[in-house]
Amino acid sequence: MARGNLRVMTGALVERLELDGKKVIGIRYTREGQSRLARCGREVILCAGAINSPQLLQLSGIGDPSDLCPVGVDVRHALPAVGKNLQDHIQARAVFKTRRGITVNDRTRWLPQRALIGAQYLLRRVGPLSFAASLAGAFARTGTHVSRPDVQFHFQPLSLDSYDGKLHPFSAFTMSVCQLRPTSRGAIALRTADPNVPPRIDSNYLHTVEDCEAMIAGVRLLRRIAAALHFRR
Repeated sequence: MARGNLRVMTGALVERLELDGKKVIGIRYTREGQSRLARCGREVILCAGAINSPQLLQLSGIGDPSDLCPVGVDVRHALPAVGKNLQDHIQARAVFKTRRGITVNDRTRWLPQRALIGAQYLLRRVGPLSFAASLAGAFARTGTHVSRPDVQFHFQPLSLDSYDGKLHPFSAFTMSVCQLRPTSRGAIALRTADPNVPPRIDSNYLHTVEDCEAMIAGVRLLRRIAAALHFRR
C-alpha cells in the first residue's frame, strides 16, 4: 500500500470495459452514485473470477452476439467462446450418525459449552472455532479404468442441513465427495444489460455419462469409508 503507483479503490462497481474500436483504454465504474472513467496508460488486467470476468466482457459488448443482442448490448467484438466452457465440481454430502457423542454437534449443544469454546479460541486460538472448513481429505480412484485419482473426499466432524443453518441436535459427522475433472460444461450469460444484476449461471452438472458414473462410484466409496470409521469406533 506504500507504493506510489498503487491505488486501491473500494466501494466501486465496474460496469464495463471502455473500448476504442477493439482496444481497451480503461474501465467505466460507479462509486458513490457517480459514473467514472479510469483510463489506462498501457493495459487493463481483467481479473474478476470465473463468473464476473465473462460478465464484464459481455457487458462491454465482447462475446457471443446471440447472448448480447437479446439483452440490448451492442456487439463490439464477436467472440462466441466468452461465457462458455464453464467447469465446476459438483459435491455430494452425506451425514452419518455416530455411536458416541464426540462431534462438534455435541460440543456446542449447551450454552456453557459454547462459552468454553469461545474462551478457548480467544485465549489460545484452539478448539472448534479454529477448525478449517474440512479437517481431513483424501484423493481416490473410482476404478481401474482411471490411472490417477478422479474424486476427492472431505471430512467434517459436524453436520447440518445447510451451511447457513444450525448444527443437528444429534451426534454426527459429514463426508463429501467431488469429481476432480468433470466433463460437463456450463455457461455464463447476461440476464440484462444492468451490471448490478447477477448473470445467469448454468452449471450443467452431471450432463455427461462419465460424470454421473464417477459421482455414483464416489458416493459408494464414501459409504464404505464411513462404514469402516463406524466399525472402528
